[in-house]
Amino acid sequence: MTPRSRLGKSRGPRTLIEPVETCHWGITIWDDAFARTTLEAEDRKARSFPVVDPPEAVCWLHPNIEVRASPIHGLGLFARAVMPAATVVSRLGGQLVDTQELQRQLRLATDGDRGYVDTITVGEDLHLVLSTGTRNGRGNHSCDPNTWWVDAFTLGTRREIAVDEEVTNDYATSTDADSFAMVCLCASPLCRGLITGGDWRRADLRERYGTHWVPAVLRHISSVGGS
Repeated sequence: MTPRSRLGKSRGPRTLIEPVETCHWGITIWDDAFARTTLEAEDRKARSFPVVDPPEAVCWLHPNIEVRASPIHGLGLFARAVMPAATVVSRLGGQLVDTQELQRQLRLATDGDRGYVDTITVGEDLHLVLSTGTRNGRGNHSCDPNTWWVDAFTLGTRREIAVDEEVTNDYATSTDADSFAMVCLCASPLCRGLITGGDWRRADLRERYGTHWVPAVLRHISSVGGS
């Protein structure tokens, strides 16, 4: 939510802001120069360090999305109808775990028959692990995706998605793990060839996606002066 203040009348050499509203972070704004600086700083902070509500126990997937064989990899998600831009398509749910528990689950998956763990980074030592077999986990990576993050657990359409088009996201926007690396098979003209947990450092991706990264990755971007 963007904080609002009501402008007062000009009094001498500067325009004052009447203390008629207290911003949601508890600061009453008085003069316009200070207001602009404070509002801009707090807006950057809010975008980079958003409050993360707990996820639901289970995932939700838009009813017009189904699982089919994918030319990118294995099974993927496909649109059964046109999906306009800014449509919520996927809300992730599952178990929040720390890094130690995530590593344990990854080892078990490698040693057993599960094969993989669907996970995204939530915080410095916090990760969301999706339930095994959820359809949301079938979303494939693309270096020119048609969805992006609109909050910590929600994907929305980046542009209109056509009927029968595969629904994709950029895996680099949901992880900052130094150990993550994946050969890309998306065949997009923008294909990077190798996707890593450090791709947030790329200026072209920070410009392309703006604030549409998971909050934990946005923290890193903010620390180097990005969006």
